[in-house]
Amino acid sequence: MKNFSEPVLDIRNITQTYQNRSGHASKALADIDLCLFNGEILGIVGESGAGKSSLARLICGIETPLKGSVLYKNKPVHDMPVKTRAKTVQMVFQNPRSALDPGMTIDQNLGEVIDIHNIEEKQILEALSEVGMDASCLEKKPSSLSGGQLQRIVLARALLLKPAVLIADEPVSSLDVSIQAQILNLLKNLKQTHFEGMIFISHDMAVVRFLCSRIAVLQEGYIQEIAPTDVLINNSVHPYTKSLLAAAKWETSDSINMNFEDIVIDPLSHLVEIDKDHWVRTS
Repeated sequence: MKNFSEPVLDIRNITQTYQNRSGHASKALADIDLCLFNGEILGIVGESGAGKSSLARLICGIETPLKGSVLYKNKPVHDMPVKTRAKTVQMVFQNPRSALDPGMTIDQNLGEVIDIHNIEEKQILEALSEVGMDASCLEKKPSSLSGGQLQRIVLARALLLKPAVLIADEPVSSLDVSIQAQILNLLKNLKQTHFEGMIFISHDMAVVRFLCSRIAVLQEGYIQEIAPTDVLINNSVHPYTKSLLAAAKWETSDSINMNFEDIVIDPLSHLVEIDKDHWVRTS
């Protein structure tokens, strides 16, 4: 999809399949074409099984796509040395407890990153401070900390590497509502001070609306609609987007009358640009 700004991340024609139990290939993602632009938080929203987490793992290099590429400033992420890739894209997962070894202290959990990347103690304390934690947590084990505190520590671990891009995969869905707001505000602030861009993945339209400047709607491995947040919320076109908004119990205006005389079709993604930066799948 064309945009006259230079993207930080350019996700081109990504396709991924997995083998099911019977040995047959099952397509998880098909022809995903996305850009993350400098300074933005891009939301990716969809129901469970839509392919959101698969896309996140591909973007940060945990998995290699069957087809397509992920470029950071025109450099393929999957071809980067591990250390370089770690400083380019970092990922924060849904459940912070699963991201930390329960038998080790927080200090020990951070140890691998510290040793591999030669992180100084001063940087650790600075990262903890950035997320609202202090040195007193370092000697504690994950079981003695709350979910919100653990998510802050996982964010601090990502900050230690000073990545250009952060992928946040459902980072608040396992937290209490009051804690969710704290983490969302923290992410918003961190994006402004630390990251060139952020991709925020969720099934919750309300959360994505609060945080993101642009939203891509993913269904069964396909992007169905992409638009600036206000446009998507108030003038969605694709039926699936409308169903997600209806499930969120929001009142949205009727779709605007479209003029299709000058539509632009992207041959890679089969998305039609119906208005500036508003794309909808037609096939």
